[in-house]
Amino acid sequence: MDDKVNNYWFVIPARKGSKRFPLKNRKLVPLTLTQLDKQWIEKTIITTNDSYIVEIGKSQGAHVHNRSEKNSSDNASMKDTLKEVISDFNIPKNDILICLYPTYPQRTIKNIVLAIDFFKKSGANSMLCKKDIKSHPYLCMRDMGDNKGSLFIESNLYRWQDYPKCFQYSHFIAIFKIDEIDNLNYQLFNKDTVYYNISDVFDVDTVSDFNNYLISKEKKK
Repeated sequence: MDDKVNNYWFVIPARKGSKRFPLKNRKLVPLTLTQLDKQWIEKTIITTNDSYIVEIGKSQGAHVHNRSEKNSSDNASMKDTLKEVISDFNIPKNDILICLYPTYPQRTIKNIVLAIDFFKKSGANSMLCKKDIKSHPYLCMRDMGDNKGSLFIESNLYRWQDYPKCFQYSHFIAIFKIDEIDNLNYQLFNKDTVYYNISDVFDVDTVSDFNNYLISKEKKK
């Protein structure tokens, strides 16, 4: 394995349950595995409770983690799931974990390499991604019922150029040092996290999202 990633572990979380897109990870995990350089597979762990995905992982030479019942529920957090993987595989505290949610089918090997370089140069202990927002938080209203609303963030600012600069965080690629995980919140960041800039990409949560991705892919051919 290249020195760039010899102490890195790639974890693909692939829970079986999904209400909005049933069994979506059976379609998305094979795509995620194509995003990995062949030399990374020996340091790749798929954490799942789906026997179908277990067989996919084994056929590609990846490690498979049998996710506990607790971390397979709808309420399971990614942080607790990753802590379970770290514990069960005895991953050294000085190593680094790269979490690759399967819901990003457009991610590439190049994206991952550039993110790793960014993380290493930053000197930070954790990294998520960021992308431009489509609507500013100052324009968002809390639904109060009866067709009424109140500002989610109280402000009298009305000129767009006066709004504070914002971005949307993304789990397109998440990287953190193993010994930092207890300092992260349940969305895997804290005040010291750095953010790697990405363009807008498909985040597949529904059948419609996946179909739109396939249409977009077909148009590029």
